Amino acid sequence: MRDRAIFCGAVLLAALLLCGCLGGSGEGTPTPAETSPSTPATAAATTPPTAVSTPPPLSAAMADRSPNWAGYTVLTSIDNPQSGSVESVEASWNVPSVDCSLSDNGYASAFWVGIDGISSNSVEQIGTESDCIGGSPVYYAWYEVYPQDSVTLDLAISPGDEVHAKVEYVSGNTFRYTMTDLTTAETVSFTDQGRVTAERSSAEWIAEAPTNGRNRLLPLADFRPITFTHAAVTVNGESGPISGAHWEYQPIIMQSRGGSLKATPSGLSTGGTDFTVVWSNP
Repeated sequence: MRDRAIFCGAVLLAALLLCGCLGGSGEGTPTPAETSPSTPATAAATTPPTAVSTPPPLSAAMADRSPNWAGYTVLTSIDNPQSGSVESVEASWNVPSVDCSLSDNGYASAFWVGIDGISSNSVEQIGTESDCIGGSPVYYAWYEVYPQDSVTLDLAISPGDEVHAKVEYVSGNTFRYTMTDLTTAETVSFTDQGRVTAERSSAEWIAEAPTNGRNRLLPLADFRPITFTHAAVTVNGESGPISGAHWEYQPIIMQSRGGSLKATPSGLSTGGTDFTVVWSNP
């Protein structure tokens, strides 16, 4: 299960208060039903990733810290985000492989784009999962309308596949979710309605340590570096990259409550559309 961000820094303290710092130390072990589809794609063959320029290192002073998220978020204002402002978010990435040789059962990693989760009680998100179940890697695609449970997509993926994902606001609490496996030319696209009011106050591009069915943070699977590319957002009718002129953006470092780095994003590419997240610790 994916979750809202749990922040440990001061920049997004409001999110910390809203979340109550839910989530444990990552000791819960999921059952396969909680973390994988009934017929997950586990093919070992890989496709060479799309060549991209190497984004620059991140200035750590710019970043906030979270025990479950690493990546970037966009808001109209970090201090006072505007509800109803975010209309769509999208990006591409290559499904990262995971090393399960030293992992016990229940290590997990999720990669997604979405709307909300920073300063709201909802998240509308779509992404891919790279997990270690029974000592073996498991890969699958999913979407989630948090706080409802995630749903596995009927889209088989393999490590190395390039995918493009998008979440678009439709009306009310309805959003369109689209994922295309650019390697296999397969696409799923559909609408779904959340059960709580969607704030639409932030957009995210995230690598996450998921929770299990008991809201316990799982150990972060040892994933290969993942580069989000072609990242774009539409806010109040204006479209652009993460570093667009019509909003503010915030990098997020995944760091345990004990201070250990778990995953770190790079700085943004020159055009503001690309960045890489690197795993450090579970």
